Amino acid sequence: MTSKLFTVDVKENQSTLKFVGDIQNGTQTFKEVAALSEKHDGTLWGYANSNPNKGIILIDQNTGSATLEYKTDIKVEGIELLNDTLYLVGDNNLYTWKPNNEIRLIHTFSFEEDEL
Repeated sequence: MTSKLFTVDVKENQSTLKFVGDIQNGTQTFKEVAALSEKHDGTLWGYANSNPNKGIILIDQNTGSATLEYKTDIKVEGIELLNDTLYLVGDNNLYTWKPNNEIRLIHTFSFEEDEL
């Protein structure tokens, strides 16, 4: 099933959930969008965890329309944008990505018993 984008309007003593749109474009649908992060310029980025369009996506916050910016096969559970660098975490790995570059593995967490 295609992922969906919602907004939450929070007012005093009441919140409203509003459907924005399916996360897709005319030729691609994005499934299992597990993480979102807003860049300082107001753009919304996400990560779709399901093939055939698995990877980093740029999402229009007003419509849900999205484009696949970088296709990859890594499993990602979370993302965060700091300046122009996207940090991705998944399967005990920490990655970075900048537009027009490759994803780079920067750390693997080992979680040995004595590290806890």
